[in-house]
Amino acid sequence: MKLGRVCLDLNYIVDMDNQEMVERAVECLYEDLMQGVKYGNITNWIDVLEDKNAKEDMIPEFLLEKEND
Repeated sequence: MKLGRVCLDLNYIVDMDNQEMVERAVECLYEDLMQGVKYGNITNWIDVLEDKNAKEDMIPEFLLEKEND
């Protein structure tokens, strides 16, 4: 079994020594996320990445359940 992660890739590079920059980036990320929800762009930020450190027991239970037809 090849394990991976389905995740959102939305990020900014910041100078962590500059608290004002960090706070602004947090605000912008929040705004981008809210706009993504509002306008349906979130699928553009979804990535599927192989994760060699993941273990099978890390798969959430709800993903293991089969859907009823």
